Amino acid sequence: MKQWLELAQKRSLFILRFRVASFRLLRAISFLLLAKTCLTCALAQVTSVPPFVGSHSETWEHFGQTDLPAGTSILGGIATISGNHMVIERTFQMCTVFARPSDGVLLMDSDRPSGPMTIHFSQPVTAFGAYWGSGLHCGVFGFPDSPSILTFQDLNGNVVGTDSFLYRGDGTLMWRGYRFGTPVKTITRRAGDGEEGVAVDGLRAIVAGSPLSAGATQFDFNNDDHPDFVLYNAATGRTVVWYMNNNIHLASHNGPTLPSGWSMAAVADFNGDGHPDYLLYNASTHDTVIWYLVGATFLSGNHGPHVPSDWQVVAASDFDGNGSPDLVLYRPSTRKTVIWYMNKNERVGGAAGPTIVSGWSVVTTADFDEDGHPDYLLFKPSTGQSVIWYLSGVTRSSSRSGPTIPTGYVLVGAADFDGNDRPDYVLYNSSTQQTAIWYLNNNVIGAHLAGPTLPNSWSLIVP
Repeated sequence: MKQWLELAQKRSLFILRFRVASFRLLRAISFLLLAKTCLTCALAQVTSVPPFVGSHSETWEHFGQTDLPAGTSILGGIATISGNHMVIERTFQMCTVFARPSDGVLLMDSDRPSGPMTIHFSQPVTAFGAYWGSGLHCGVFGFPDSPSILTFQDLNGNVVGTDSFLYRGDGTLMWRGYRFGTPVKTITRRAGDGEEGVAVDGLRAIVAGSPLSAGATQFDFNNDDHPDFVLYNAATGRTVVWYMNNNIHLASHNGPTLPSGWSMAAVADFNGDGHPDYLLYNASTHDTVIWYLVGATFLSGNHGPHVPSDWQVVAASDFDGNGSPDLVLYRPSTRKTVIWYMNKNERVGGAAGPTIVSGWSVVTTADFDEDGHPDYLLFKPSTGQSVIWYLSGVTRSSSRSGPTIPTGYVLVGAADFDGNDRPDYVLYNSSTQQTAIWYLNNNVIGAHLAGPTLPNSWSLIVP
């Protein structure tokens, strides 16, 4: 009873607050009209996505329990948040349920705000998500439940989309994630009735120019925020997805079988549905095809761009920040690279990338220095050396040596296996079928663990 009384003080404005029936009806009609418009906007520029890692995240833990002033810097300094009555708390009463943090012990809430809550980004983002909560069963306090309304604006202040949702749950905050066709500069949350409070936790964003995901989701087939392995059997053309939890193999799922003459060129989410897809390449015809997957299951296919005969696709990352992964092509005869800008399966432009030094190869692309731009990971098989070329867009800005790979192993790829938002190395020994994960902080190795041993006749092709 004491707890209820203490929490009731925080939301005392609920008591004896009644609304005129006609005013409720007018507001309801306005919301329905808005929802119809929002749906049209969302279909054009905004798509829903499942939980992702992102290039930046905010858990609120480092603030401690405190009031949060308007204009507080969040998400690692790329954004500020403004509003009123913003407080960092362990829980929050949402009428008849209590909100619980999604990722720790603290969440942020705004009780009965008289205005909107705004997140303003210093760098535009191509994806954003968070865990939300608002009033549930508020009729006992004299007014109905109220939706949260999110508005997304671009660099020029134009509205590129909106979303409206009602909280339904037991206090567990609800994920709402979005990918933007046009990079977003400002996100505004308003209450449908102008005053219903909100709880929010676990914010995640991808800065324009970052890879599709700075963490796991580029290779995360089961949406558990852990990158997975894709195995290939050259004799049969079969693929298998091994679901991973860090370095541990949890389960397997058969992927689609590749047709004769085709090989896997890259894995990335080309249609923006939150699921990694296969990019296939035919060395005889130089054609590409994108196989759209849901989990490890083939859904449909579409033709990709035709690749010139003396070039090959070596990686896929979002270099131009439009939310679609772009292709990195390499020409062995000249050691040149080029980035083909993509919109789903269509090539929409291109730019020359850096020329690779003789004896080195491009393993993959990932954002090692967390500047929002994918970088080149290079490997020299004759010496086992690795090096990271840091890029700003398609321009090489600097480089650093990475750890040297031991004899017998090759550097296969990079993904964030330990959840620190830094890509890690994935190694593979074709003689022993052994895999290993080397955990990195930028270019420096901190630790390493053995990964699972692959069965005979299978090879590791991604990440």
